[in-house]
Amino acid sequence: MDYNATLTIHVHKPAIESDDIDNLMEALADYHPAVGDAPACPGAINAVITLPAHTLAQAVSTAAALAAQVGDLVGIEVIPTRMWDRREGLKIDDVEFVGVSEAAIRLGITPQAVRDRIASGRLSGRKVGRNWVVSDAELSR
Repeated sequence: MDYNATLTIHVHKPAIESDDIDNLMEALADYHPAVGDAPACPGAINAVITLPAHTLAQAVSTAAALAAQVGDLVGIEVIPTRMWDRREGLKIDDVEFVGVSEAAIRLGITPQAVRDRIASGRLSGRKVGRNWVVSDAELSR
């Protein structure tokens, strides 16, 4: 089963520069991270990752271990990905979505640039399982 984990992390050095955010994203790359500021915890970063695990306890342990590699874990939330999608109000049948590769082709940029735009909030995207999707309407703007 896949789980989504929201990790609130105080990184080992200030993540003010985009290079620092890139380094954090690179460290968590195998888990398809979305990284942004943690409004409830000044100076911290929220990283949302998707990871496979047999149990919730295993997902929590794995997510905490990953966070420890990049900083001090301040908070953690882990739920099954299907619950994450439901909580986020994702209704795939109601909206046309495209994957990162298709979005990149339509925008004339690389797939990594699409993920970077999603992470920075310049492009709205949602996670479906382990993958990011972007609504067709978002690309038509």
